[in-house]
Amino acid sequence: MKYWYINQLDCVPQDGTLTDFVVVAHWSRFAKETINEVEYFASVYGSQSFSKDDVANFIPYEDLTYDIVCGWLDASIDTEALDLNLDAQIENQVNLSLWVKVFISAVLTMIIAKGNIYLITLEECISAGVISILPIIVNYLNPNDSRYGKQK
Repeated sequence: MKYWYINQLDCVPQDGTLTDFVVVAHWSRFAKETINEVEYFASVYGSQSFSKDDVANFIPYEDLTYDIVCGWLDASIDTEALDLNLDAQIENQVNLSLWVKVFISAVLTMIIAKGNIYLITLEECISAGVISILPIIVNYLNPNDSRYGKQK
């Protein structure tokens, strides 16, 4: 789910015949996605300027609604690019958790194989973990492998 949050609207109190004209909208765009019962969140922040030259669509500040301002943002900002950025942020969070799980699994497997946690050095744990995630890193960096997000 992706949505706008309007942080602040900057107005010019009086400009010719216009009163309370919005000149800047400060916004955030949020994404929330549930994957395997885990919620992931992402956000971007920005601002959009508006010109008084577009007086045909002038709406006084007190008459503005969330939907009107969101419509302005949708019309003036590349929402598709923002949403791709949000998707990439969430995908990176998912991939990171995958890498951590693989790393921990390899270390636990080594502990079980040795039979005694006190016989294992920190260096062995780190080596096992790094070796276990190398295939994931190689696949991630491969632009022909669409499973991990680093795509053409």
